[in-house]
Amino acid sequence: MSYRISFVALLCFFVSLYGSSQISKDYKIDQSALTSLSHPYLLFTRESKLAMQSRIVNSPRLLQNYKKHLTLAEMYLKYPIDTKLPSMQHRSRYYAKSNEMTKFISTHIDQATTLAFMYQMTDNKAFADKAYEHAAILCELQTWVYQFHEFPEIYNRVWPWNVKDDQVLFSFDINSARVSNHMSLIYDWIYPMMTKTQRDKLRNGLLANAVTRVRGNYEYHWWANAYKCNWSGICHSGVGIAALALLKEDPNLMDVIERTYEGVSSMFDHIGPDGEWQEGRGYWAYGISHTFFFAEALNKLSNGQLNLFKHKSFHANALNFPLYSMTSNFGDGQSGSVGSSWFINKYVEESKSETGAWYKDNFVKSDESIFDLIWDSPSINGVEPQQKSMHFKAIDWVTMQSSFKSNKSFTVAVKAGLSDDPHHGHMDCGSFMLDYNGKAFIKDPGHSSYDDFYFNEERWKYTEAATIGHNVIMVNGENQMSAKLKDKPWKEGVGGNVTRFETKPNVDYLAMNLSKAYPQVELKKWERQIILAKPSIAVVMDKISTNKNASIISRLHPQGDVSEEKIGSVNVISISNSAGKVAVVPFADVAMMWSQGRDPIKYVREDSNLEWLPFVDLKANAANDQTRLGFIMVSFEKTTELQELITSLKYEAGKSLVFKWKGKAHRYEIRDDEIINYLMR
Repeated sequence: MSYRISFVALLCFFVSLYGSSQISKDYKIDQSALTSLSHPYLLFTRESKLAMQSRIVNSPRLLQNYKKHLTLAEMYLKYPIDTKLPSMQHRSRYYAKSNEMTKFISTHIDQATTLAFMYQMTDNKAFADKAYEHAAILCELQTWVYQFHEFPEIYNRVWPWNVKDDQVLFSFDINSARVSNHMSLIYDWIYPMMTKTQRDKLRNGLLANAVTRVRGNYEYHWWANAYKCNWSGICHSGVGIAALALLKEDPNLMDVIERTYEGVSSMFDHIGPDGEWQEGRGYWAYGISHTFFFAEALNKLSNGQLNLFKHKSFHANALNFPLYSMTSNFGDGQSGSVGSSWFINKYVEESKSETGAWYKDNFVKSDESIFDLIWDSPSINGVEPQQKSMHFKAIDWVTMQSSFKSNKSFTVAVKAGLSDDPHHGHMDCGSFMLDYNGKAFIKDPGHSSYDDFYFNEERWKYTEAATIGHNVIMVNGENQMSAKLKDKPWKEGVGGNVTRFETKPNVDYLAMNLSKAYPQVELKKWERQIILAKPSIAVVMDKISTNKNASIISRLHPQGDVSEEKIGSVNVISISNSAGKVAVVPFADVAMMWSQGRDPIKYVREDSNLEWLPFVDLKANAANDQTRLGFIMVSFEKTTELQELITSLKYEAGKSLVFKWKGKAHRYEIRDDEIINYLMR
């Protein structure tokens, strides 16, 4: 009986037990069947390596990348090795710029990975020997955990979904997983050139700092069941690939492989139907990409029987999220392209997504890493989607646009959804961003550099995460709330939802109810409706229920120079930057005024500087228990263009909004006091 047949049979047995983290004690592994297992076998085998080498030789692009890493490996052979172990540093987030331990680990793991890979490519033993030296030094460390993820620095964190408040053990983290991923590959790649003592040295490191830190005590690790958090997939995979790498010497590690398969699959269960991920775009790429090492290795070793790439989340729409949300840097996210090129290459290959291929070809720049040599761009023709706007239903984010490249057009990104992500979420329910001609005009602040306090309950005092840092409504200073506070019970249903979304070639329409994002003491109810008249007219209308005489603020965060000018009877805000000009024309059923200010952006690190976030407020006092206000946003070149809009602007509260722009009449009828029926004339 060959090893592969035995292994597949065993893993199929695990599948039949899926959902249980325990393995039958009656099942015995035929250890003699493992003797045929031959390194390398994680990401490629001897046979598939030959195909990879042939592909590199026949591709000028790949050959250039290969020469880059060969040159680096040759340089690393001549570099001296720093063998002095850095000391542990208290408050390492504060000293992030000068953190010697982080630099020490990264230098050794990066150089060792390159050297080990080039040994496989060239059979030059010197590369393997130097890779081992770097790896062996990392095995001298007592832990691979980031110091700011150890007790007591991480202890005060507000824990995410599916995590108990009582957390005191922090012996394995995302950095441990990163090092374990690379150390497992290094072990796999230089295995043939190591002595038994050398192999055992690296086995010791993987077992001591990865496998045994977790095996048998998953219930103490907060990330183990936090499947909506990027940590879960990263950490599970870091332990799982170590078990796969050591399988020949330690066949009893099969329980770790099964638990990792279960953990990663459970994380994938929380990817939305269009690839959406609640933590945002950057953490979507960060969390999922780290699972690919384990997923690929398991797929190969099980001969395709346990293929995580066949999970329901890997399909034709799987890469809609990074493409359609290019401007949506909500939460601790980021705008622009996300995902390392090798990760997107592999995602496209497995999902067969033509949309993903188009995203890759048009927005993703090659990282030129060694993993781009392993996972090259697949031969799938990219196709630009005809529909340009998207409602991500699983997280209630919306993108409204007429072009993915935003040439002389508006992109409006909007966020509703539940406020139940205390890890990376912000108090931004109902917030929107406006981009024109490829640049932000009304922005979201994103997040500043992480410090010792950002993930604690103090998070909601940071301007970037707090209500004041977003383009939302505030009544009498009342802030939005989080569904989870430190050591307090979860509050169900906190947040907002999209009640209607329609997209058509010339217009998009969105309606949201954001009421439950607030305690609903001062702000009783808030409904926001947004229309994008393509390509570059946007209308925002808010209906707010409050007590009479309540102070209402509709806040905007401009990106560019701001000026206020009275045109006719209306005070207009103009935002100017290198992409052009956008006017914000207000309307309301009460008296209103503009006010400008700025809030401090602060983070506590040795390299921190006090920064400021400018804002513009549209202020009004409630005349009765319901107030309607909003604004029209248009791109323009000369102020005289705005006169037509101002002169024609007629707003009848609860009934209609009418104006002209560039000779065309726009009439929006309000019916049942709930939605706007848009009629383009």
